[in-house]
Amino acid sequence: MKFNSQGRAELPLCPFSPSARAAWLTESGRGNPAGQNIAALVLAEIWAARQRRPTKIGRAELPLCPFSPSASVARLTESGRATPQARTSLRLFWRKFGRRGSAALPLLVTMVLFFAAGAMAETTNTLSGAEIEGRQLAQKILEQWPATNSTVTGVLKIRDAKGNRTNYSVKCEVLLQPASWTSRYTSDSIKPWTEEFLVTHAANSPNVYVHFRASTISRMVLPADETAPFAGSDFWLGDLGLEFFHWPQQKILKKEFHNNTPSVVLESRNPHPATNGYARVVSRIEEEGGGVMEAQTYDVANRQLKDFRVKNLKKINGQWQVELVIMKNLQTGSTTRLEFDLKK
Repeated sequence: MKFNSQGRAELPLCPFSPSARAAWLTESGRGNPAGQNIAALVLAEIWAARQRRPTKIGRAELPLCPFSPSASVARLTESGRATPQARTSLRLFWRKFGRRGSAALPLLVTMVLFFAAGAMAETTNTLSGAEIEGRQLAQKILEQWPATNSTVTGVLKIRDAKGNRTNYSVKCEVLLQPASWTSRYTSDSIKPWTEEFLVTHAANSPNVYVHFRASTISRMVLPADETAPFAGSDFWLGDLGLEFFHWPQQKILKKEFHNNTPSVVLESRNPHPATNGYARVVSRIEEEGGGVMEAQTYDVANRQLKDFRVKNLKKINGQWQVELVIMKNLQTGSTTRLEFDLKK
């Protein structure tokens, strides 16, 4: 730090813009959102302060700052996660200290550490033991990666509410990449086209969905949201992607033996449920291996939408594989059975 002729402190220009600092601060995705946003706001004010240049008469001006402190706050809080109190406090601090020169910057740095650490500690302290264990279990399941590429074929057997039955062939592939892995589902449900759905999993990242139908000469993109059905069945894309394990609210309800198997009952809550989607999922997890044994899904009105059950687990080449998955849609009265032809 150095001082100008009027005795005011100067700092070198900050090499990052507020948005770049905020991105750097939160790019790992592992920090607490409240702490990240408060820290990002304060860093925005530090950046703005560092752009200040004293004039000959000792008054500060901001010729190099592309936007005001208020604008920087607004830019960094478009997601709405920062509280109005935090934004107001920062503006008041700026008005009181920000125009007195950069000598106030050490206090701003202290505020970064205080607010960020305090917000993270407060959030952690408000979680119950069941919620902490629930998050850990969901994270453990998401971190399970297949050991090798694999391919298995099967049949989708759909029965509607009137008892009409339709069968489609299906192929499920696991494709490993250096930093991710992909499950690809292919069906002949729309002949002469083939329908394909790909869900790519990567560490500390949301699922990436690709859904399309293709022929030998063309390809057409299909809806890829979580509630889009696969092959006209009762399985949504989010079901095949186990999307509910990515939700932030996870809580263990109980641990018990089920069919002579130690299991954990996990409740997952969707922070932003769609009108026709899942708001809550209660799943039973095999305690040792982490496989989903069954699940019940509910909408925003707490009406049960579906019942999901896994049958006939088999261990093949040292890995557990599913022979039968049953999905019942309690709202439409239809049922889909996904039967795999596992090699002995």
